[in-house]
Amino acid sequence: MATDDKCWTTGDDDAYWKSRSAPTSDAALAAIARHISYYLSDEYLQRDKYLLRQVRCKKDGYISLKLITSFKNIKKLTTDCCVVRSAIVRKSESIVVSSDGMRVRRRTSLPEDLKKPRLLKTVLAIRLPEAYRSEEDVTSLFRMFGEINYIRLLEAGREVPSDLRNYATQVKDIGHSLCAVVNFKTTDAALDAVRNIKQHIRHVDDIVVNTTSQLPSQQEETAASSIGDDGSGKQQVPPVNSYESYRKRLSGKYLL
Repeated sequence: MATDDKCWTTGDDDAYWKSRSAPTSDAALAAIARHISYYLSDEYLQRDKYLLRQVRCKKDGYISLKLITSFKNIKKLTTDCCVVRSAIVRKSESIVVSSDGMRVRRRTSLPEDLKKPRLLKTVLAIRLPEAYRSEEDVTSLFRMFGEINYIRLLEAGREVPSDLRNYATQVKDIGHSLCAVVNFKTTDAALDAVRNIKQHIRHVDDIVVNTTSQLPSQQEETAASSIGDDGSGKQQVPPVNSYESYRKRLSGKYLL
């Protein structure tokens, strides 16, 4: 992993806080550090494909300190990026802060199984109209693009399945509108569905499908996007202040 020769140190941190109010207690700093170490661990990154993609697409492995600070469990402890930075440099053995104090990364490189993008084979359809309440109905909508392995319907008001809960924090429609997860046999079929369903679906109840960088408007009935990696690993996203707004900048895909 190519990295800066220098990282933010406890000396840098002492100098920063010298003319400011001291950061929170040692216990709170330790709790923050534990959460961040977990978020960037192999175990968690295997589950959170969106965060994994952000780590993987950066040449040096650094991600925004503001992004990490915006995570739910971190915000319960502090919303101050500088406190989070202190927690890392003082209490974490697995995470380092960049020399400018604005980015964080793992001390170790990603293992080989996490470095390689997963093949994209799954499509998420959100805001489906009531006419598509069965697997058969959803199959009729997507089978033109290729063989389907399975379909999972996600009904509004029902508990979100455990393997989709992290993803549901990024796509608010999950659990609040009728959605479907469609797994295709091939990557080409999944990509074909995302790229071309709009021109086919216009003839079915005037449903609109959105695959642009913006979320669908309230007037739009359906949106479809891909779950997984497109394999490029090169998408660049401007720094923003929250995990939610960071996700909204993605160009054309919802990513696990």
